Amino acid sequence: VTLRIGVAADPDFAAAGPWAIVSAANPGSWPASPAANEARHAELIAMARRLGCVWHPARNSADDGSWPEASVALRVSAAQADGLACHYGQAASVFVPPDGLPRLRCLRQDWHATATAAGVDGRFVDWLPSAVVTVRA
Repeated sequence: VTLRIGVAADPDFAAAGPWAIVSAANPGSWPASPAANEARHAELIAMARRLGCVWHPARNSADDGSWPEASVALRVSAAQADGLACHYGQAASVFVPPDGLPRLRCLRQDWHATATAAGVDGRFVDWLPSAVVTVRA
């Protein structure tokens, strides 16, 4: 399944959700070593298992294919997705609510200009405080 912010997701995928796409790689949008990213990804999978949520392997990147990251698609609430993204130092995550329109859940307030320049439709961006919730597993 390919997701784009603000573009309707596959109806079968959306109906099985809600979904969040979360990565643990490259915290703070700073490139980490492949070994560090692999270890963080393994921690994220372990966290998903401890939380008992349905999850699937995923991969996300910019539209041009740059900045690829191993991720997971998790059947969780927006609040849980925000907590995981915050816990793993992520700038953002993607959330697919029941309406099937993927939203960018951004934890970095300084990304307004970046998101606009990238053509992200602001109607589908949720700007969140940088410290939202903690994850308990």
